[in-house]
Amino acid sequence: WTSPSGMPATGIFTPGADAPGSYTYTVNGPAPCPNSSATVNVAVNAAPNAGSNANASLCSTAPPVTLTTLLNGTPDQNGTWTDPSGNAIPGILNPTSALSGAYTYSIVGIAPCVSASATLNLTVNQQPNAGTIATVNLCNASPAIDLFQSLGGTPDAGGTWSGPNGPVASTTFTPGTSTPGAYTYTIAASAPCVNSTATVTVNVSAQPNAGTSAPLN
Repeated sequence: WTSPSGMPATGIFTPGADAPGSYTYTVNGPAPCPNSSATVNVAVNAAPNAGSNANASLCSTAPPVTLTTLLNGTPDQNGTWTDPSGNAIPGILNPTSALSGAYTYSIVGIAPCVSASATLNLTVNQQPNAGTIATVNLCNASPAIDLFQSLGGTPDAGGTWSGPNGPVASTTFTPGTSTPGAYTYTIAASAPCVNSTATVTVNVSAQPNAGTSAPLN
């Protein structure tokens, strides 16, 4: 046997180690018979590499991400993705509208190589919204207010409050009884999202006292 470069070969071809090309088998003929030869053309197709399975978490406010960067290993970039519902999707995912679940990356193999696939188990956590800061001005004779209703924006429920004197058990602020100052609303987030906070600043003014009416003779 001789290799494509004309060098002697063993007659055993190892894919990935030996060079593809034309391998010639020659049998010497006894004179006056000529030598006899035959050629084997060997083509080697690269096995597809889809990387390996991985788990990842994203926050809904994260920027778009290339999904192959979340897989383990060094996946080829010419594959296709399907979402948890089995729908084909682009390789760049926007977490704002993404579903949590199993995303599958597949690369079709060129025969006789078989196709390869890897699964990305993705969790998309929603960024909580504590609303926006607000200022409330009250009189000490004003009726009680609900601090949650005083927040700006559209805050999510289920958070906790802290005030000038520490944690607050009730969201009701009663002028003349509750302590004026900054009341902070906090919603804990699941990583990689971050906690969300907003503050309601309550100012209380004293009701003026003009005394009472009286006759003067």
